[in-house]
Amino acid sequence: MHMQGRPQAPSAAEGCRPLVLVVDDEYGPRESLRLILDRQYDVATAESAFVALQELEQRTPDVILSDIRMPGMDGIEFMVQAKERCPNVPFVIITGNGTLETAQEAIRAGAVDYISKPYRVEHIREVVARSIQEARSKAEMARSVERLREMKANLAVQMEELERKASLGELSAELVHDLNNPLCILQGYTALLADSIADTPTPDEGDNHRVFDIIREQIKRCSELTRNFLEYARGGGNRWESLQINNVLRDTSFLLRVRARALRITLKEDFAADLPPVRGQRAPLQQVFYNLVVNALHVLEDTGGVLRLASRRVRTDDGREAVQVVVQDNGPGIPPEIRDRIFDSFFTTKPKDKGTGLGLPICQRVVTAHKGSITFESEVGRGTAFFVTFPVLEESERPGADDASQGRSAHRRSGTPLQPQEV
Repeated sequence: MHMQGRPQAPSAAEGCRPLVLVVDDEYGPRESLRLILDRQYDVATAESAFVALQELEQRTPDVILSDIRMPGMDGIEFMVQAKERCPNVPFVIITGNGTLETAQEAIRAGAVDYISKPYRVEHIREVVARSIQEARSKAEMARSVERLREMKANLAVQMEELERKASLGELSAELVHDLNNPLCILQGYTALLADSIADTPTPDEGDNHRVFDIIREQIKRCSELTRNFLEYARGGGNRWESLQINNVLRDTSFLLRVRARALRITLKEDFAADLPPVRGQRAPLQQVFYNLVVNALHVLEDTGGVLRLASRRVRTDDGREAVQVVVQDNGPGIPPEIRDRIFDSFFTTKPKDKGTGLGLPICQRVVTAHKGSITFESEVGRGTAFFVTFPVLEESERPGADDASQGRSAHRRSGTPLQPQEV
């Protein structure tokens, strides 16, 4: 077997030159193809189909060029066996008998194209380049389809959440009805107590205790009803798990990339590799990043610009390791006079049909529930950057921790918020 090019590179991934495997039992045509393609590609050659199959066990090329007539195993049989090992690699048949029947036979067997001998240099280069590009496009489409499947599953969960929240109107009416009775009782007994205190300078102690017990019981009932309602509204069933923030960010970017392109906005991804996991709830965190990116798109929609979505490993002021997400735009910035209000509920600078003033407050609540922090920096005329920081998952913590652990993680963290420094 005669080998040129990369000695052990697995494929054209990671910025390397594409790898072409040339299979021909004749040295002259085999070497000729190597010389034609060597300037643009790494080229491996094999003198038989059997040697080529052994090569495929070691690495996967980006395209295979094979003669159709070879002793022992012809090009069609070789292609069938090669497709079993690497079904997505494009296969180009080389034939000295360029008849329509030969071409049809090759295409039926799975070839993407065929080249007739004697071949033209530019035609060979064109066929190889087109085959690699089409294969890469198909691979990218397959990855997109797979991601769409994953996103569909995640969106189904979010749709269920939206449908649940859509029922809050009906639930609110039931809640008000349930609250009316205890509130009326509270009102009546409070009035009786007031009359008792007013009419009796030294009221009977036992009766007063009985009245207060009734009031306390009704207050407790109201609290339970309110708590059940709020837990429902907050989606208490979300599952805490070990999360890779970059996966959530990629899903967010995937959802909004077409929208950004339509607005002439460049969406740049800058995700740090090997980030430690964080403990979180996927759907609420995705909503946080979705809200922040959509806000940046709104800011840039009239002028276009650059939106950067990044992740990095940082350390807080007290030395704790953390993961930080950055959403940065080069828009007009936030005016100083409103910066203290952007996390206030119902505060918005958007038109009524575009904003409710709840996006950032919800983001802050979700991040706080994850024991994290959300801060921002802004300069008028230069843009704004939001920093969302989460503590990393401790070794002692695992998905499916006990309810007490989940309850603690859902409370607002007191004390000084995380102030990150990049490591």
